[in-house]
Amino acid sequence: YPKDHPSLVIAKKAVKKLLTNNGTRDYCQPCLSPIWDTSLAAHALMEAGEPVDGPAMKSAMDWLVSRQILDVEGDWAVQRPGLRPGGWAFQYWNDHYPDVDDTAVVAMALDRAGDPAHRESIARAEEWVVGMQSKNGGWGAFDADNTHYLLNNIPFADHGALLDPPTEDVSARCISMMAQLGHDRAHPTVARGIAYLKKTQQADGSWFGRWGTNYIYGTWSVLCALNAAGEDMRAPYIRKAVDWLLSCQREDGGWGEDGATYWEDRRAECKSSTPSQTSWAVLGLMAA
Repeated sequence: YPKDHPSLVIAKKAVKKLLTNNGTRDYCQPCLSPIWDTSLAAHALMEAGEPVDGPAMKSAMDWLVSRQILDVEGDWAVQRPGLRPGGWAFQYWNDHYPDVDDTAVVAMALDRAGDPAHRESIARAEEWVVGMQSKNGGWGAFDADNTHYLLNNIPFADHGALLDPPTEDVSARCISMMAQLGHDRAHPTVARGIAYLKKTQQADGSWFGRWGTNYIYGTWSVLCALNAAGEDMRAPYIRKAVDWLLSCQREDGGWGEDGATYWEDRRAECKSSTPSQTSWAVLGLMAA
């Protein structure tokens, strides 16, 4: 390709945009996350009492609605032909790869804001998330029934992340969305999701989290979902999760978890307490 070819020009521009100089060396930020960030920021503002009809919230909600993917069938459509698009991606634009995690969080923000003009957007999101539930009752982030685990054993897949199988953290977010939209644990989709979570609980009482680090993140996500869906929070399996969270509290009062916990033999590693891990743990305890 010549140096002035449009495809080469925009690709180089994208790489340069992602390289950030932190004073010592350049590093590459893999992607930007404005959908995720905006929806979570909106939840925080509403939690803090920001008027839902004020300029900040209205602008955020209108922008999120404008980014909903309604007319592109991505790779997910291979497993779910006939399912109408209705999700959101993580980035500004990534129409072929919406994910149910972003979609659930955005739908909950729109529902919480309560603008009647956004009801159709919420309904389309719910339809898509329900349709993306896997056979085992859980949800993957981008695909359904993407569970060909054998592929993780081929040489260039030794990092073990070639697939997008259902995971507890994503499944919990979908159940939380369903609960907020008025579906309790008797709803077939919610019931299958809860059964999946019960089956995937770790022996120590925790739950795994793929998209956040790691067991504290997963356990917080699941406890919030179970509480929202109306599960009995005094049930033995839930109290086991609470006991695990309490056992992880550090002497300084906080919680922390190292990235090394993704290795089975290093699950208990922690260098220090962090605000995010502590917040997740406390939110999980509040839910229980």
